[in-house]
Amino acid sequence: MNGYRFHCDIARLYDRLLVHKPLFQEMANRATIRFVANRAVFLFDSSQMSEKTVNAYSEAIGNLQQEFSRADSGRRALIDYDSSVVLFPMTGNVLAMTFIEMEDQLSLFRDIDWPGRLQPFSYTDACDPPKEVSAKDYQKRLKMWKFALGPTMVPSHRGLKFELSSNREALLHVTPEQIMDFIPSVDERAEKIVSSSNQLMKRFSGLEEFDSASQFIEIYDKFRDWLLTDEGRSEKEKDKLKVIETIKAEISLDDLIG
Repeated sequence: MNGYRFHCDIARLYDRLLVHKPLFQEMANRATIRFVANRAVFLFDSSQMSEKTVNAYSEAIGNLQQEFSRADSGRRALIDYDSSVVLFPMTGNVLAMTFIEMEDQLSLFRDIDWPGRLQPFSYTDACDPPKEVSAKDYQKRLKMWKFALGPTMVPSHRGLKFELSSNREALLHVTPEQIMDFIPSVDERAEKIVSSSNQLMKRFSGLEEFDSASQFIEIYDKFRDWLLTDEGRSEKEKDKLKVIETIKAEISLDDLIG
């Protein structure tokens, strides 16, 4: 959650949100389609490496729904475009709380040509005031937010919620045909396969299995540093070339839907 203060009336602010809402939803739609495309291609490529049969598109949709379920339950998700802003009309200005998980949408929100001035206006008891805000002004923020939120301190109890985009709506725009516009390059696909495989790390460590999670983390940290060396980059490129020789260069819709 980020807090802001708009130096304008709520009617003008609401009009601007209405104008930009389609941009937020379109961003969510495209990102959701791209997520499914990347996941489906990865599953298809992985099946080629292991010589297994898979309905990559269906499994990718299942993975997407799992991520959206994680988001619904308040857990951290790889993708979550349930975005909204809650507005609190004040005298001469409006306080706002944004509930936006994805950085690209947050950047879009900040870059809008808002009426009046957009001022970062967050407050939390857990942190010291930002360097540019005095302790006196920070206490003023606290009083304004307590007044805006009321005794329950629940934003939706006192504020006006405006939905910017939703996962539910984005999911409606995903089709097998749509994902074909977002197929990654062969090099990107090989990079993903190599990065997701433990084979290179096992060769680096000389171990076939890891005894514990702590051992895995310790070796992984060393392995990550090794990948930045000339030797590590060379070994990774060799693995990528092997993957490129194995996976299908041009992926068709039939490949992904099985």
